[in-house]
Amino acid sequence: MKVVTVSEMREIERIADINGCSYTAMLENAGTNLGKWVHRHFSNLKNHLVIGLVGSGNNGGDTLVALDYLAKNGWISIAYLVKARSKDDVYIKLLRKDGGEIIEFDSDPKYLLLLGLLNHNAVLLDGILGTGFKSPMDSLSAKQMESILKIIEAKRNNLIIIAVDTPSGIDCTLGTVSEYVIKAEFTACMEAVKLGLLRFPASNYIGEIVRIDIGLPPNNEILEEIALELIDPEFVICNLPNRPIDSHKGSFGRSLIYAGSESYVGATYLCAKAAYYAGVGLVHVFTDNVVYDALSGNLVEAIWTINDKCDQTMLEGYISNATSILIGPGIGQTEKSFNFVGGLLNTIREIKPSIPVIIDADGLKHLQSIKNWIELYSSLQMILTPHPGEMAILTGKSVSEIQADRISTAIHYAKEWHQVVCLKGANTVIAFPNGWASIINAATSALATAGTGDVLAGLICGFCAQGCKPGIAAEISAYIHAAAGKLSINKKGQNASIIASDVLETIPSIIAELKTGNKN
Repeated sequence: MKVVTVSEMREIERIADINGCSYTAMLENAGTNLGKWVHRHFSNLKNHLVIGLVGSGNNGGDTLVALDYLAKNGWISIAYLVKARSKDDVYIKLLRKDGGEIIEFDSDPKYLLLLGLLNHNAVLLDGILGTGFKSPMDSLSAKQMESILKIIEAKRNNLIIIAVDTPSGIDCTLGTVSEYVIKAEFTACMEAVKLGLLRFPASNYIGEIVRIDIGLPPNNEILEEIALELIDPEFVICNLPNRPIDSHKGSFGRSLIYAGSESYVGATYLCAKAAYYAGVGLVHVFTDNVVYDALSGNLVEAIWTINDKCDQTMLEGYISNATSILIGPGIGQTEKSFNFVGGLLNTIREIKPSIPVIIDADGLKHLQSIKNWIELYSSLQMILTPHPGEMAILTGKSVSEIQADRISTAIHYAKEWHQVVCLKGANTVIAFPNGWASIINAATSALATAGTGDVLAGLICGFCAQGCKPGIAAEISAYIHAAAGKLSINKKGQNASIIASDVLETIPSIIAELKTGNKN
C-alpha cells in the first residue's frame, strides 16, 4: 500500500477526476468497499448493528455510503450526524430509503441517544474528522468531541471501532493528535495511508491499517511515482519463497553466519535458528570455541567452524558455497573480531561480491571503524540493520535527531551508502539506494528486549539465502518479526515477560498464518 502526504492524495484524486473517475465516483467506491469489508469481516456479529459517527467532510460521506451498503445487506444501520450536512445530501436520503436511521446531534444535546446505542455490541465507524484536520480544535468542536469520546471510552468493550481514512483528531501531515482523538482498532485508509498516521504519537491510535479501493483508473502517474510503501500481508505472502515438494536442502540455500562470543553466546542461537525458521536449507556458523561448547548440542542442525581453525583457503571455500552471509550478532568489539570482520568483508569483495551480506549489531560498529568503508565495499550487496543507537554511531547524528524523522534519515543514508538500510524500532523503515522505502506498521514492546534484533537478522539472512532480493528479504522479515512479537504477547497474556526466544518460537506460526490465512 502506498504511503502519501495529504497534498499528494489530493493531487492523485484530482488527476483521477480529470481522467474520468469523478470525485463522486471515488467517494461512492470508497464507501461501498468499506461496507463490503465490514460485512466480510464482522457479519458474525450477533445483532448486526453498525453506527456511523458522521462529520461534514468526505469521510462522513464515505461513512454514509458504507452504512447504506450495510443496510441493504441486513445490518441495522444508524447514522449519528455529529456535524451538520446539507439537507439535500443524497447519501442521507439513500440511507433513509434503504431502511437506515438518521439521528441528528441537535436532537440529542445530552448524547442520551448515543449512549443508549453504544450500550449494544456494535461496529462503530468514525467519520467525524478527516485527513484535513489541523490542531487546535475550535472550542465548540472540542467540547463536542470531549463528550463523545467520554461515552466511547466508557463503552469501548462493546465496540469494534473503525476509523474512516483517519481516526478523528489526528493531523495526517505532522502525526500530532488532539486531546480528544478517537483510538481505532482498524483504520480503513482510502487507497493509500497518509504519512502522518505512521508518525508518533498518531501511530498509537490507528490500530490495524486496511486499504480500501476507491476505484482509481490505471496509470495514475502521481500514485505510481510515490516512493514510499506500507508492507502488508499480501505483499509478504506474494514474496515468501516457494517450496516445491521435489526439492532438497540445496534448493533452499546456505547461510554463513559469523556470530557470538563469550559474553553473547545466545546471539548465535537466536540468529541461526531464525535463519532455519525462514526456510534456509543449511546454516554454517563461524564462532568462538566457547560458543561452540555451549551451543552445539542445542543447535544440532548447524554446521560449526571455530574461527581460529579457519585459514584463508577454507574461508574462501565457505564463502563460495554460501548464498547469504550474516556478520555481527554478539561478536563483541575486540581487536580479534574487528580483524575477522575486515578479513571476511575483503574476501567477499574479492571472490563473491554479489552475495547478500547482512551486517548487524557489533558488525555495524566494526564497519563504521573501517576507513572509507562506503567506497571500499560499494560493490557489495549489504543490508545494514541498525537500531537508532547504532544508526547514531554510523551517522554521527543523535538518537533524537534520527527518531525525529526516521523515514527521511533511512532514505538519506541508504542513498549515501549505496546499500539497503533496515532502521529498526517502532515502525521499522527499510530504505533502498534508489530512494524508495517501505514501512512496517508495528510498534510493540515485545521487541524491546535483548536478542530480538538477532532474530530479525537471522530471518533476513535465511530469506536472502533462498533467493529473495536483499530489500524484499528485509521487508518480509521485518513484517514477520513484528507479527511474531505481537503473537508472543497474545500467547503470554501480557507484555512484560516476553523474551527473544518467545519471539523466535512464534515465527513458524506467523509463516503458517500467512500461507494459510488461519488466525492464531
